[in-house]
Amino acid sequence: MRLYVLGPAFGCPSIDAQCNAAVALVKHAAQSQAQDWELVCALGNLESVPFLEDGGQQYYGFQSIAQHLAYDKGSAEHYATEAFLESNGQTLLDVSLYVSYENYAARTRPSYSHILPWYLNYLIPPERRAAARKRTEHLGITGIDMDDVHESVIDQPETMSVAERRFDEETKSRARLLLGKRHTVKSMLRSSAHAGAFKLKNLADNFYEPLIDLLGEKQYLFSDKEMSRSDFLAYGYLSLLLYPKVPQAWAAEMMRRDYQTLARYVERIHSQLKLHVSDDVAHDVLRDVSINSSSLPWTTLARPSMSQQISSCTQALLRQTPLAPRTPPVTVDESGPIKSRTLQDWVPQVASMTLAALILSGYVLYRNGIWPHGQPIHLFGRKRLSDYGAAGTALAILGGISPRSSPPERVNSHEEDGVVISEVQVDGPRATSAA
Repeated sequence: MRLYVLGPAFGCPSIDAQCNAAVALVKHAAQSQAQDWELVCALGNLESVPFLEDGGQQYYGFQSIAQHLAYDKGSAEHYATEAFLESNGQTLLDVSLYVSYENYAARTRPSYSHILPWYLNYLIPPERRAAARKRTEHLGITGIDMDDVHESVIDQPETMSVAERRFDEETKSRARLLLGKRHTVKSMLRSSAHAGAFKLKNLADNFYEPLIDLLGEKQYLFSDKEMSRSDFLAYGYLSLLLYPKVPQAWAAEMMRRDYQTLARYVERIHSQLKLHVSDDVAHDVLRDVSINSSSLPWTTLARPSMSQQISSCTQALLRQTPLAPRTPPVTVDESGPIKSRTLQDWVPQVASMTLAALILSGYVLYRNGIWPHGQPIHLFGRKRLSDYGAAGTALAILGGISPRSSPPERVNSHEEDGVVISEVQVDGPRATSAA
């Protein structure tokens, strides 16, 4: 078995929650069945990770992988829990790692630079942040990091003149020097850290509290002895809320302070399956070096070719266009192999290959066909008899062919005393010849 995921970050196997869950699931299944497996940091097809290669077939997404590994036996409560985890957990991750610009710029964006090729670092992180902001747009928290604590700008009336504004600002600045900085209720609520905590507290409570109620006094969500697929999915989301050391760590602080049972639950799965990934491993995951210091079987594959790199960049650019079709994940039903791809699924690949071919053809045509680039220019045409010297000129005259281009002429002939006189009218003086 070979599992493809986004690379590690924050001490977790992956920077993506679904990939984290898939790693925990596959490792648990491999240990139970004593089966060898490999873990690969994906360099292409990133919109479909995680996906598993096993027996010549590919299984896309956590649900398909769990079905293939016989983890599909569960009650309706299991499926409801997984739907709850995917909807609410993804919202918290979006806000914590992507919508919060301070967290994104300080930790999330640099983490991608270690697990992505250089040409994708300019496309994938901004694309994921834009998608996260779109998903959380309805919450009204897209600007939790805006530093908007200048009360004087807001409290000043619109009719205040420029001189009055300057005097008011100078008075307040001198008052701050004399009285010192005071934290009022308004200033605390308007600071970025407190604003984020107040706005997101209810959102986090709505995600943490149902999981605490479901966990109860048990070791795992539905059992006291054995992990289920819901536990792996819960670990995928909760680990990325607990372990990242971000500047605004409100999600981790709330879990450790108010939901300690949930924090211990995440740490239990993390330690039992040995899923910790050190920073050294995260930095070497794309290098051609053997990784022996990790408990996960990381494998480095061959670098993608130039055509594959161009295809990956083109697909990422096409996904930014509004009319580009979204490739749905390939799922596996219970009775047969994976579903075949439809024509719409191949549109991004065909479009990227066509665009790459047009760019390459245009470059070759520019270099070799359109402009000589300093080389001698050859003019081709039909040779005339006059081009062959004096003999050619004489033959041209005898044959009635002008050796060179000349203006139109007019010939008048008459006979005088038995002699034929021809007068030829050309530009210049009249020429007369007798024969």
